[in-house]
Amino acid sequence: MLEEERALPTANYGRDKQMRMIRMSRTAASQSARITFMRWNPALIFAACFPIVAAGQPPDSNAKILPDAILATLRIDSSTQTISYQDFIREQVDRVLFPPQDATPEQVDQYARQILRLSAQRILYADMAVKENLGGNTEIKRVIDRKLREVLIKKLHEEADSQVKEPSEEMIQAYYQAHLEDFHTLETFKIQTVNSYCAFPLDEKAMQAAHEHIQKAWGEIQSGSDFIRVAIKYSNSPLPYRGETIPFSAGDLYPAIEEIARQLKNGAISPPFQTRMGYMMIRRIAWTPAETEPLTKAAPKIKTFLFGKAREGHWNSFTRKKQQDLRPRIQDSLLFQGDPEAGDEVLEFQGHKMTWGELREYSDKQGESIAGMSQQDRKKRINGWIENALLCRIAEEQFSGNDTIQNELKLIRRDLLFREKQRNLLESIRKDLRISGDQANEYVEKNPGYFLSEKQTRIYLLNIPFSNDSSASSVNSNRQKAEGLRRACEAREKLQKNEDVSLISAEYCGKDWQYDLDFAPQGPRGRIVDMAVEMLQKGEVSEPVEYEKGYYLIQLQDVRKSAPLPLDAAQEKAVQILKGIQARDLLDKKLDGILDASDYTINPDNISLLIDQIKG
Repeated sequence: MLEEERALPTANYGRDKQMRMIRMSRTAASQSARITFMRWNPALIFAACFPIVAAGQPPDSNAKILPDAILATLRIDSSTQTISYQDFIREQVDRVLFPPQDATPEQVDQYARQILRLSAQRILYADMAVKENLGGNTEIKRVIDRKLREVLIKKLHEEADSQVKEPSEEMIQAYYQAHLEDFHTLETFKIQTVNSYCAFPLDEKAMQAAHEHIQKAWGEIQSGSDFIRVAIKYSNSPLPYRGETIPFSAGDLYPAIEEIARQLKNGAISPPFQTRMGYMMIRRIAWTPAETEPLTKAAPKIKTFLFGKAREGHWNSFTRKKQQDLRPRIQDSLLFQGDPEAGDEVLEFQGHKMTWGELREYSDKQGESIAGMSQQDRKKRINGWIENALLCRIAEEQFSGNDTIQNELKLIRRDLLFREKQRNLLESIRKDLRISGDQANEYVEKNPGYFLSEKQTRIYLLNIPFSNDSSASSVNSNRQKAEGLRRACEAREKLQKNEDVSLISAEYCGKDWQYDLDFAPQGPRGRIVDMAVEMLQKGEVSEPVEYEKGYYLIQLQDVRKSAPLPLDAAQEKAVQILKGIQARDLLDKKLDGILDASDYTINPDNISLLIDQIKG
C-alpha cells in the first residue's frame, strides 16, 4: 500500500514544527503570493533552466524539459502531495516574492535555486523509477487507475454542470416567499467579557478565590479603569477571550448571560455574576432585534441552493440517460444466485465472470471489504461498484482523446513514481543504519515529550440534529437551528440529572446511535469533539457544541492520563526516529552528488528568469 510522502527532499522539509509555524505566521501578503504562484507557468520558467532525458535514452545537452514533468514537480494543489511539501514550496516562493528587507540579491538567488533543486529532485527520482520499471508495480497501477477514474468522473460532472442554467430572479423570489419563515433572523448581541475562571466549581475554596479575583476587577472598573485593560489583566479562562468583542445569537450562550446582556444598554457594564465555571462581568457593545432577512440579502444564498438542487437533478437524469445504452443486462436476481461460501459464479462484473472469492478479493483491494456483510448490504455495495464502473465507461467514451486528461494522468504517474522511488531509497538506507542503545537513550533523555503514551478519554457522545425532518430543505435554517439547540439543552439537563443515557440517546439521537465511545486518543473523533473534551472534568457535560448538521453533547466518563513509555518501547521509537533523520540527511547528500554528476543541472544564468517569472 502506498503511503503519504514521509521522506522530504531536504532536511528543512521534514521539520513539522517549523511547517506549523510557517502556516500559522503566513501573512496577507503571502496569501497573494499563493495566488500569483498558481498563475505562473512552470513549464516556461524551467524549460531554459535544466533539461530532462527520457528513460533509456542517452543524455542530450540540448534536450528540452517536458512540461508535464515540471508541472508534476510543483503542482501545489495536487491530491498526491503532502501539505508539508505544499507549504515548503509556498515558503520558498514567498521568499522570492517578499524577501526580508535585509536580504541580499544573492540570498534571493539562493531561494530560487532551492525551488529549482526541488523540481530537479522529483524529476530525477521519477526517471530513475521508470528505468527500474517501478511503474510495473501492481499497487502503483491500481492507484493510477483509481486516479484516472476520479479525473474522468470529474470531467463528466463538469460537462453536466455546464448544461445547467442558473435560477432566474422569479424563481428566487418564489422560493423566498414560500419559505419566508426560514429567513427570520435571531436576536443578536455583541459583548466583551471579564472571566474569573474556576476549574473546580464544586470546591468552595476555589470558587471563593474566583469571587475575590472578579471583585478586584470590579473595583478597578468602578475606579474608572478601561474595561479592555481590566479584561486583559484579570481574565484567566482557557477560552481565548481577553476583552475581544464576541458576537452571538439568541440561544448560543447560557440563558443567564443572555438575559443580562438583554437588560443592559449599549456600553453598559454588568456587576459580577456567577456562572457554571466561576464569575463573569460583561459589557454590551451592540444589540440587534430579531427580524426578517430581506430578499436582497437572502438572494445569493437562495441562488446557490437552487443551483445546487438543479445540478443534482440534472446529474441524475444526465447519467441515467447515458446508462440506458451502456448498463449491462444483469437482473438483480442474478446477482446472488448460488452459494457465496461454495464460490459459485454469481455475476458478470465489468465484463468478467466473478466468483464470490474473487469478488471478496476485488473488494479488499478497493479498501471496501464485503466480508461479513449481509446479503442486502452486499447487493447495495456491488450495485454501487457497477454504477461507478458505468460512469467510468461513459466518461472513457466521451473523453478518450482528451489531451487534458492524458496530461493529468502523466502528472499523477510521475508523482507516484517519484514518491515510490524516494521511499525505496530511504528504505535501503535505513536498513544499513545502526543506532546504538546509548544514542537512543540520549535522544530519549533530551526529548522526553516525544516518548509519552497518548492521553485517552472515554465519553458519551450525543448527536442532536438541527431538525428531525429529513426532508427539510431550508437555505437559512435559523428556525431549525434554534429548535435543535432547544432539544440539545433539554438533553443536557437530563444528562446532568443522571437519567438513563440510553433512553436520552434514543429520544434525541435515534435508536441506532452509538453514544458510548470507548477509550481513544485525540484525532479519531474529530477536532470539534476533541476541543470540547479538553474543557471537561470527569463526569461533566459539555455545552451544546454546534457543527454543520446539529449539536454534540459530550459527557466525560473516564480519563487515562499520558505517561512515560516503557524503556524498551521508548528506545525502539527513538531508534526509528534517529534512523529517519539520518536517512533523510544521507539521502540529501547522495542526491546532491547524483545531481552534480548528471544532466539535471541548474543554469545560473537563468535564475534571474525564474525570479522575474515568479514576480510577474
